[in-house]
Amino acid sequence: MNKKEVVKVVGENIRRLRKDRGLSQEELSENSNITPGYLSDIENNKRSVSLDTLVAIANALSVFPSELLRLNCCKDEVCLQELLNAIDSCRKSTNHLFDCAEKVAKLVFEK
Repeated sequence: MNKKEVVKVVGENIRRLRKDRGLSQEELSENSNITPGYLSDIENNKRSVSLDTLVAIANALSVFPSELLRLNCCKDEVCLQELLNAIDSCRKSTNHLFDCAEKVAKLVFEK
């Protein structure tokens, strides 16, 4: 995973968690001691976040900082990478059905 992909994951996770908690960008930025514009840039993958800011945002969202770095997960907490690994291991002993399942998984989980 490269830096650009990490920036995207962090931004998406912050936005998802903020919305899950019913917070506006203004409220979260105030609770994190950052500007609303900076938070917007983070959520829109325009700026990366420092470790201090990551911790401040995580604290404001009441999560561990590692939660902001997690790959996108569905409601059942099945991470895309885990699903793709399982498909890959099954592919070795089966047919092309898993190629199709992998494409579907990517469409469903990658947004």
